[in-house]
Amino acid sequence: MIAATLLLMLFLAGIGYYFSRDIFAPFVIMPSVWGGILLLFLLTRPHLFPMQTHFPVCLTIWAACFFLASILTTAYTTNASQWSQEVVPNKWVIYFYIALSAIAMPIITFVFVKQAYIEDPENIFRYLRSMSTGLDENIVAPNLGGLNYIVTMCYITLFFVLIYFRNKKIIALIFFLNFMYAIVTMSKTSMLYVLLTPLYILYFKNIIKKKQLVYSAIGFILFTLVFQTMREGVSSDGDIQTVEAGDFFSMYLMSSMVAFDYYAIPFSATSFGANTFRIFYAIGHPLGLCEEPVNTILPFVYVPDVVNTYTTLYPFYIDFGTVGIIFFAFIYGIIFGYLYKKAMTGSKIGLIIYAILLTFLFLEFIGEFIFTNMSMQIQYLFYVLLPFVFGQEKYKLQA
Repeated sequence: MIAATLLLMLFLAGIGYYFSRDIFAPFVIMPSVWGGILLLFLLTRPHLFPMQTHFPVCLTIWAACFFLASILTTAYTTNASQWSQEVVPNKWVIYFYIALSAIAMPIITFVFVKQAYIEDPENIFRYLRSMSTGLDENIVAPNLGGLNYIVTMCYITLFFVLIYFRNKKIIALIFFLNFMYAIVTMSKTSMLYVLLTPLYILYFKNIIKKKQLVYSAIGFILFTLVFQTMREGVSSDGDIQTVEAGDFFSMYLMSSMVAFDYYAIPFSATSFGANTFRIFYAIGHPLGLCEEPVNTILPFVYVPDVVNTYTTLYPFYIDFGTVGIIFFAFIYGIIFGYLYKKAMTGSKIGLIIYAILLTFLFLEFIGEFIFTNMSMQIQYLFYVLLPFVFGQEKYKLQA
């Protein structure tokens, strides 16, 4: 069944590329990523529980529905409007983003590093990672309060400076601030957000070519191997703990599929749409309207590696079963197909939003990041739209 699903992915990716001639089209990325993961699974035979038919069937349904919805939406969506092509973000709003990020992000970084250094100076990197995983209940990340919104703002600022700014010092500053936050949180997904964004924007602007993208991908894989070793820290006998390349790929690229295969139970959510519509529970619970929202850190299970990610299909499946996979695959496909068409026809707003969501498409094999973290997506949308609300059509921002 895995081989049949792999062949479907390769077939869909081929059709998608023939249609678009663009490796960053959603109907090319989705099957290509899944195809690569499945191929790796077949070639390496990782030390995970054997894959059953449960996950391949669900993935086949998801891929077929997403592909159909995204390619049809792209074909029938109208081109970007003249206003969306000509409007330029207000420079003072962007400067405000830059200034606030430059002030707040070093403070945030310092707070994280200070706590980790005080609590566990010998394993500072492992402690930093434990703050965000929730694996150790005794290790809690510092309460940043309103500064969390600055982290989101700084990430969105990276898109604006890459697209509209020529000053390399400003671009380097914003990239560095985002990169440092990814380092102190010890998150490879955050690292991918920061690294993939410039690559896609530079590729879109024809500054780099496919060859450079391949080199960058190889560099990222090598970096994450070193990054993982840093996170493992020091063992009790004082030896440096390292991670084998095979174990790394097994744990982070393939274990989520096996976790879904063995532990995802349809309609097992405690309440209607508890995972998919978590934001409504987060809003309603303080008002006494509903039960408390589910934890964003999912339960840890054994496959036999310890893992708490179950691929992007998980929330839809445990909330609504197979029907949920079908419905939200079409929703995903419509969203990505629409934004892709707008971005490709000149909409800068569409380009930025598509670039943001693009990372989540690459990370489908890990988890679902759009609906289950909708509050973050709303923040992204707010920071993207605000400069354009006060933008001008004729003013050219070239800082």
